[in-house]
Amino acid sequence: MNAKSLVMVIALWAAAAAASAQELLPPDTTVTVADIMNRMAALMGGPESVGGIRTAHIVGHSRLPNSDRAATIEVWWAQPNLFRAVTRPPVGDAAECGFDGRVCWQREPKTGPRIISGEEAGDLILEYHPGRFILWRDLYLNADLIGADSVFGELCDIVRLVPDQGRAQDVYLSRSAGLPVMIKTERAMGARLVAVNIYLSDYRATGGTVLPWRSLMEFSGRTRTMQVDKVSLNGDPPADIFSLPDDVRVLAAAPDDPR
Repeated sequence: MNAKSLVMVIALWAAAAAASAQELLPPDTTVTVADIMNRMAALMGGPESVGGIRTAHIVGHSRLPNSDRAATIEVWWAQPNLFRAVTRPPVGDAAECGFDGRVCWQREPKTGPRIISGEEAGDLILEYHPGRFILWRDLYLNADLIGADSVFGELCDIVRLVPDQGRAQDVYLSRSAGLPVMIKTERAMGARLVAVNIYLSDYRATGGTVLPWRSLMEFSGRTRTMQVDKVSLNGDPPADIFSLPDDVRVLAAAPDDPR
């Protein structure tokens, strides 16, 4: 995508975000939240498609507006919710995060490693789960139909999903396509909670599952695109890829471990 096209896309996303900030339409009383979510899950392959994913390896790139330099992103995931994600910028050290089934952690070049707990850990674990919406009955405590709104001219039903550990997510599901087109939530960024809109597109059949290969995140007046380039399923990940790095292991063993 060239710079002019990217600017136009960002403008459309900004317009959609402004529209979504307006008062919501009342929910559709002719359907239930289970009807909407089950339709979406079936269109994305159904729970059996996620059960068939033993491991996933995802490679993509992330780009900020008005920049022709992209960071590469590599994610390994394994059942039930293990993950390791590495973001490599064009210049400088990589940022990493992961979950080994017990400890959730993050390492940033400027701040070093830290242990993540509570809602922030729950958010991160769900974010990297490829079947989090398909398995909505298992991964979320509550699902409520809270209203409707238009995104990119598409009328969407809005379902608020509340996880056992993590922050609520308002998922906008297209009435015509049945798939999620936007997520509104909050993210911890440093010491602040920031409102975040995530727009999903470019849905593709990936193995037996249908997943969005493109997303645009909007936060604090900035935008960041993420494009998946390659997905490999059920391969063997590198040895110890989900194990804690040495510096994280030291933190996890410390007496003031927040877990």
